[in-house]
Amino acid sequence: MPMMAALGASVDIGRIYITRSQMQAGVNAAALAGANAYDNASETDENGRYKQAVNYYKDNMPNGYMGVTKPGNVVTYGNTTTLQKPVFSLSSKGISRTDVTASADLPMTFMAIFKIPSYRIDVTAHAEFQPHPLEVMVVLDNTGSMSDPINGVTKMASLKTAMHNFLNILYQGAAVQPQLAIGIINYTITTNVGSILKSAGVEYQTLEGFTDRNWEAGDALGWKGCVSDDETINTMSASMTVSEENAYDIWPSLPGEKPKPGSPHVMQPIKPFFYPPVFVPSVINDNRAMQSSGYYKKTGDSNAFRPLAGSIDPAVLYNMPIYKRYIYRMYKDLNNGAASMDTSGSEDVIVAPDGKYYDPTAPGAYDDIADKGADFYVRADKIPNRTASPWDYVRPYNVVSANTQMPTPNWQCPEAGLPVTYGVSKSVFDNYVDTKVWPILPANGTTHHIGFVWGWRLLTRYDIFKRVKPAGSGDPVRALVFMTDGESNVGTINSANEGRIFTAYGAPAEKLIATEKTTAAYKEAIKLRFQKACSIANSLKLPDSGKPPKIYTVAINKDSSVGGDKANLVNCGTAGSYITTSPTALDDAFQQIARQLTDVHLVQ
Repeated sequence: MPMMAALGASVDIGRIYITRSQMQAGVNAAALAGANAYDNASETDENGRYKQAVNYYKDNMPNGYMGVTKPGNVVTYGNTTTLQKPVFSLSSKGISRTDVTASADLPMTFMAIFKIPSYRIDVTAHAEFQPHPLEVMVVLDNTGSMSDPINGVTKMASLKTAMHNFLNILYQGAAVQPQLAIGIINYTITTNVGSILKSAGVEYQTLEGFTDRNWEAGDALGWKGCVSDDETINTMSASMTVSEENAYDIWPSLPGEKPKPGSPHVMQPIKPFFYPPVFVPSVINDNRAMQSSGYYKKTGDSNAFRPLAGSIDPAVLYNMPIYKRYIYRMYKDLNNGAASMDTSGSEDVIVAPDGKYYDPTAPGAYDDIADKGADFYVRADKIPNRTASPWDYVRPYNVVSANTQMPTPNWQCPEAGLPVTYGVSKSVFDNYVDTKVWPILPANGTTHHIGFVWGWRLLTRYDIFKRVKPAGSGDPVRALVFMTDGESNVGTINSANEGRIFTAYGAPAEKLIATEKTTAAYKEAIKLRFQKACSIANSLKLPDSGKPPKIYTVAINKDSSVGGDKANLVNCGTAGSYITTSPTALDDAFQQIARQLTDVHLVQ
């Protein structure tokens, strides 16, 4: 009899051990799942913290396992036999905690003979968000195509939802996370980092009639803050191991610095992005020597702007260097011979400084491509249709109406970015996403690498763009999250609309980025720059951590190939790449990234 009792006890003890292990695995999984979904307090949402905790518990400890029943004094939750309602709490220091408890009565088999019908098992698990210094730069696509819908929701609306959930997870229910530093910049064919450059003391060029005017005070002719791309070369090797010393547009270098060890060249000051007055001619092949020509009438979109009445004399404005170059380019063909200057009805917009005839074909005449040559004067009162189409008053700023609208010297310039900063209230970023992230229309291309490179610089050049992490904390984890809705692209470049195309690299005719002024050549050049910038960013080790930042890429597009850029995005996102085709998938991608960056551990 004693041997049978011992044998029976060993069987039941084994069942107790197995059941306790299974229940412990269940509460451990539930605590981690609930903690990772801490930001979602819904009790009905399948992605909420309560449902997540319940589902993960049931996956490990299904109802009826080993015949367990609910103890009489226990209230269970979520249609489970043994799980009690999870408890979620937040400390004054912003540390979220998830507590999960399960209790069960396990029926005995052999021990029941000895009047021990059941054995009570209680298990607990606690998971906490473990704050550590985390620096995240988010780079967001603000191009016009973000207004296109997928499944009835615009891509921009989908992005806003995803960003709010991204922030919810990173902040873990707290209004402020002292150990969290976030920055956001928007990009199109340019990006707006001007205010950040000014604050950090980074040198930029002064452009008369633009940077000396006050955009913040409401001057529509002032500099909003976007930047032209850095000095570069127009022939770049396709090899990822070749780094041309004068190609600053793929490096984290800043003015006065060399792009790589051993290079003799130093980077020039940043050039502010200025979108000049341009338009698409109505009749491209009409006689350009006549003001009545259809060439000087617009078709489609126009960025030909004139100053608001009473703000500045057009004759003064259009004779400033940044304007003269493009006015000359548009109207030099009116100069069809000196004889026309002998009459008071001369139609020439471009004349010599003394008012006499200016010959654009003469040796030493101004070259608008090279931006050098004999000086000239712009007769603003002679500009064809200067008070009608295509020329219109510069558009005052109104962010509510889909951002900075043409005509303006800031066309395609998104809202000013936010630098990577510790201790910023979550509400600041939520408000930024709601009010400062817009699709800029009409669309004019997408330049991935300018957004990527500036996001990378602002994140990793902490020696210049300084931020103060909490005292006593360790080295920060750094992450760059790059988002787009399509391939690197540019508006169609052809004889009919070439004059309208203008990017951070100027006009196609200037050949600053490609040796041919074709759409194909331009696209190839900007795609290559994104590839090379990503390759460098993923390999260049930071001084304090000895490793590069984590790089994530996210795309939303009906076409899963992302217009042929899928491979580039996947290769760039070494920490994770998410190619999505629906609003739900985009939201999931941002949540996954946030959870990877959020440090949640079991503490008991």
